[in-house]
Amino acid sequence: MTFHSLVLRTVALYYNSISQKYKDNMRPYLIGLLILTGAMAYSQETNMPGKIEEYLNPGAPIKVKTGRKFTIRMEANPTTTGYSWRLAKDLNNIIVLVTNTFIPPETDICGAGGHELWTFKAVCKGKAEIFMRYVRPWEKDLPAVTNVFTVIVD
Repeated sequence: MTFHSLVLRTVALYYNSISQKYKDNMRPYLIGLLILTGAMAYSQETNMPGKIEEYLNPGAPIKVKTGRKFTIRMEANPTTTGYSWRLAKDLNNIIVLVTNTFIPPETDICGAGGHELWTFKAVCKGKAEIFMRYVRPWEKDLPAVTNVFTVIVD
C-alpha cells in the first residue's frame, strides 16, 4: 500500500465516522486534499526534474537532457565472485560520473548477486560512450563481460 492510498483510506474512514453537519463543512478541504494527493501520486510516475532515469540495456541509446542525471544498472557479484564493474575508458566532457554503488541482493541465499548502480550527469550537448568492463580488480586477464552504453545529450 502506498503512502497516498493510506492517506486516502484514513481520510475516508474519518469522514464516514463524523456527523453530516461536519461533513458539509469539511467538503472543500477534502476535495483539496484529494487533488493534492492525486497530484503527488502523478508526479512520482512522470519524468519530473528530480527523478533519475535508470537504464539496463547497453544496446539501446540513452537520451538525456543537459543537466540531468541518469543511472545505469548492471548485475554484479563482488562479494562472492570478486567481479565488479569498472570504467574501461575515461569519459569525455559530455558526461561526468556522479557516483557508483552496489545494491546487495534481496535474498539470503549464499552467493546471490546484486546490482551496481552507476549515476552520471549530462553536462553539455553531444554524444558520449561509456565503456564498462566486468573484472576482478586483481586479475590482469580479459574482462568477463564488456558493455558499451551510448549517451546522446541534447
